[in-house]
Amino acid sequence: MTVDYSELDALPVVQGREYRVQFEADMARQVESGLYTLVDLDKVARAGSSSLHPYEARDRFTLDPELLVTESPHHHHDGERMVLTMGPDSTEDDKHSSVEVPNTRRFDQQLLDHLSAIGAPNVMIPGRQAIWRDLVFSPHFADGRANRETVTTGVCWQSWRGIEEDGLMPTTPRPRFVVVWFSFLGGPGPMPALASRSFKRRVFWASVMDFNSGFTWFQPVPQFDPTTPHDVAIRWLPDRSISFTVDGREVAYYEDGKRRFYPLGLMSRQFGRGTDVIGHRFHAADPSHISAWITCMKMPAKISVPTGLRFHDNMWLALKGYEIEPLV
Repeated sequence: MTVDYSELDALPVVQGREYRVQFEADMARQVESGLYTLVDLDKVARAGSSSLHPYEARDRFTLDPELLVTESPHHHHDGERMVLTMGPDSTEDDKHSSVEVPNTRRFDQQLLDHLSAIGAPNVMIPGRQAIWRDLVFSPHFADGRANRETVTTGVCWQSWRGIEEDGLMPTTPRPRFVVVWFSFLGGPGPMPALASRSFKRRVFWASVMDFNSGFTWFQPVPQFDPTTPHDVAIRWLPDRSISFTVDGREVAYYEDGKRRFYPLGLMSRQFGRGTDVIGHRFHAADPSHISAWITCMKMPAKISVPTGLRFHDNMWLALKGYEIEPLV
């Protein structure tokens, strides 16, 4: 696909060494200025559809403001924080729903590569950290009610290589993206159990996953209290190691370069060619965007965005803002 980089150059570019966003009640103005985007997917029947993208799939690089999602019934500002909500009214059995606030549009690795190449501060690369300010979650994620729900929520940075074509998620045999999470994963299945190290209990966890190789690393963070506002940071060190901190205290640490066992290499054909279960010690360092989200889906053991089950209660997360800054 030929990319018209003149259109990318015309996108609003954040200036300076740091990217900082404090969410305001006038979200439409902030979205239109290019500070961040909104994603609101309400009961999508199939995840691989153009509705997964806040821009029309027919023109991934469009600058038409009429195609931007600038307001949403599942994003609101409570006077202090942006609140992302999801409940029985916005979920349905065998449907996929997601409410997100990414800092750049999704499924667009070429945009992230471009931002990195021109030195823009609103992209994650090694040597930077992402911080989510005053992040807090509804009590469901502390008292056990979310354990049974097919819900995932949290914050992350992510690249999109291999799943970016036309704003869709294609059924490619080898997606090549990386996602780094501080998250909660509820519901049944092997992935929630692996993340929390328990068949019944569900806790927040830190994770690095590189789908180039089937690389999977999880570390539970059971001491995290989701009902108290925290500053959560994920620090991408120059050597590609990753530090997860809560209010300045390190709660998990991924050391890049260690030889590990990667079970996805055995669990999915998507990783069966060109990978092995004890190699690929270094994860990819692709430029990435940052996001906070709450999603209704059953987490799979292969690359797909599946459907979930209707929620029993309204659940939410809220945050004052987020930022990307160089490591000092």
